[in-house]
Amino acid sequence: MQALEDCHEATLVGVADIRAEAARAMAERVRCQSYNGADQMATHCPLDAVIVCTPPVTHPDICVRFLRNKIHVLCEKPLSISLQRAQVMMDTARKAGMKLMMASKFRYVDDVVQARSIVASGMLGELLLCDNVFATRVEMASRWNSMPEVSGGGVLIDNGTHSVDLMRYFLGPLAKVHVLEAKRSPLDGAPDTESLPTHRP
Repeated sequence: MQALEDCHEATLVGVADIRAEAARAMAERVRCQSYNGADQMATHCPLDAVIVCTPPVTHPDICVRFLRNKIHVLCEKPLSISLQRAQVMMDTARKAGMKLMMASKFRYVDDVVQARSIVASGMLGELLLCDNVFATRVEMASRWNSMPEVSGGGVLIDNGTHSVDLMRYFLGPLAKVHVLEAKRSPLDGAPDTESLPTHRP
């Protein structure tokens, strides 16, 4: 909502929330219509596109509803908590001829854009290794987005989507994936070496 307040290329015409009072409060602030959920909005609001900012488990049903109504969708990450439901979203968008895009904010950060320009210029030569580390420790245990049934669970699916997207932004489509898995001790942050390594092609 804050981004749209400063955006001249789009106009916010409606907000939806299953909490009617929250939808009304936001709509009053930006002077638009409020709706009591995605179904009501898809049926009654004239839309070109929507931004879906709900918990990941709800993304497929909401996005498919809008896509089938010929409305473009920008969806928060991750698209879904299961590969199968994400594929349904992609297939629906393709069949409807609509755009479905995951919100990937780091592509638009100034230093990331400049770094990509340097890589693309060739001045560094052939890029052999790109190391991307999200290193800040975050306490996830009490957060809703650590719950597997709601968001897939944990930092990897929550911030890992950004890391993978940055690799694709710098290097192009991924051809091969190699994974190492380890657990951290809650006391000292050291890897649990008993679980190392796990390789998945």
